[in-house]
Amino acid sequence: MNINLPWLDGVVRAKTPQRLPVVLTRQEVAAVLERMSGVPLLAQLLYGTGMRG
Repeated sequence: MNINLPWLDGVVRAKTPQRLPVVLTRQEVAAVLERMSGVPLLAQLLYGTGMRG
């Protein structure tokens, strides 16, 4: 498009995170879900859909 956007001159790239996220194995996830009280089905659904924090 060859458009001059001067406000983009000060934009910097995001920094790479210093640490890797913690990832549980399938066995660890199963162990956590087995030990949950209350509504484990809800926790399984949230974890299975990727809605984990």
